[in-house]
Amino acid sequence: MTSVLILDDHTLVAETLAAALTNDDVTVTAMDVRSEDPLAVLAREPYDFCLLDLDWGHGAFTGVSLIRPIRDAGASCIVLTGTAHEPLYGYCLELGAAGIISKSVSFAELVATIERAIAGESPNSDSEKLRWMLEASSSREVQRARLAPFARLTAAEADVLCQLMAGRNVSEIAAERTVALSTVRTHVHQVLQKLRVQSQLAAVALAREAGWPARLSLDTEEAPTLSAVAPGPTA
Repeated sequence: MTSVLILDDHTLVAETLAAALTNDDVTVTAMDVRSEDPLAVLAREPYDFCLLDLDWGHGAFTGVSLIRPIRDAGASCIVLTGTAHEPLYGYCLELGAAGIISKSVSFAELVATIERAIAGESPNSDSEKLRWMLEASSSREVQRARLAPFARLTAAEADVLCQLMAGRNVSEIAAERTVALSTVRTHVHQVLQKLRVQSQLAAVALAREAGWPARLSLDTEEAPTLSAVAPGPTA
């Protein structure tokens, strides 16, 4: 008997999917994420497969943090996502996901793809997986290049830039930090020089374009930060 755990905070979707997948050879549990801890459930009972909603939880892509624990618990982790972003797919594979299944298909197709995965057929081709992992690597290289100028900022300069990004002017920053106005102006001057821009507005725009500071801060031992591969904010 094959056991499957569904981690999805859309209760109706999870329960409907569980009903569609359950048969004489497969038992499916749709976990109530509102009242149970996924890690506790995984520790309490072994599962062969786990269907993980990538956007599980209260923040964007927080389900990514469960991939390694699912794998370490002995279950094969299949990611379900409505996000079409190949670098993020590659990141999930790096963390140990067995495959990625898009939720943008029809329900019947979704169920059929999951059933094939449970039967042992990978939902993705080797060429797809390779492409996604290369995309993840490429995205990290681009992100490192974008963030390189910000690494030259001192802690004080970085703090001033963060304040500027929050919409505060030099006088407000000086008053809040109880430092001389000239000190803040010196920090701003250094920020502009190190980022090679001509104005505070340009510095703020450059920081936001580069995703600095990181939009997300999920770190693992196996792959760099999620912020390097996650989709940028949409307008």
